[in-house]
Amino acid sequence: MKNGAFAVLIVILSIFTAGADPYDFTVVANRSGSSISLLDVGSAGEIREIGSRKLGFDFEPMYCSLFRQTSAGGPSDSIVFGDGKNDQVVFLDGMAGTVRQRVTVGKGVIHQFADRTLPNLLVVATDIEKGFTVVEYKRPPSSGGGFETRRFNLPQTFTSGKPHDIIADQKYVYLSVLGVQSDGKTFDALLQVDQVSLQIVATREFSKEIHLFSPAAAPYFIVVEQESGTIRLIEKETLNDLARVAGPKGGHGVFASRDGKNIFVTNIEAAAGADSILPSEWYRVQKA
Repeated sequence: MKNGAFAVLIVILSIFTAGADPYDFTVVANRSGSSISLLDVGSAGEIREIGSRKLGFDFEPMYCSLFRQTSAGGPSDSIVFGDGKNDQVVFLDGMAGTVRQRVTVGKGVIHQFADRTLPNLLVVATDIEKGFTVVEYKRPPSSGGGFETRRFNLPQTFTSGKPHDIIADQKYVYLSVLGVQSDGKTFDALLQVDQVSLQIVATREFSKEIHLFSPAAAPYFIVVEQESGTIRLIEKETLNDLARVAGPKGGHGVFASRDGKNIFVTNIEAAAGADSILPSEWYRVQKA
């Protein structure tokens, strides 16, 4: 399989165990087109495009997630996307293409994170108003709202950088801050923030352009460093390396299959025509 100049997918060793994904569609944000597309996973054909005419307002979709909320009537799922134009996140009934809720989160909406193992929780990074917003579903909308928000703003130590990627687990929010300048050096910072108090618990420095991925229930997450190409498995509680992989420079977005067999890393520096899947035996997990 070949790629354009956009991505190389790196397949490495199994690290996760999780159930099969029951959903048969994926969602793509068409940022410049002010729409999102639902694509059939099997055929890659478009199931539905949802645009501004359908929703009744212009928007700039950023990233999409599946959001699970629970109530007395049982769990239900929404598609949620960040809207950079209107400083908000939008919750949709995806198959119907109708808006369930719009929640303001701050200027500069960028990455967001939700996971079915963490129902009722969404975290959204913002890089103009530097920080992130926790969005939590509390009660049915019919009883007076449904969503509550709380805000974390970067302390002065990190405001030279920009918040970018974000993940969460049961206790903490993990935020990458790109391009922090301190003591004559520039680096990316990873912040571990208590989800309730919104106080910084720990920080760690990395080389430039880091991206994050983790199933919320796992005791570790993945950090990909674009500048060095290093792929790290990081223990959530301590932020220490559990393992690392020497990948090619250019590693950007990262995702892991739910069955735990593969990690996929896009390589934005790859030349056109490069192999888009590299054999897992090329990359041996090294103990930290």
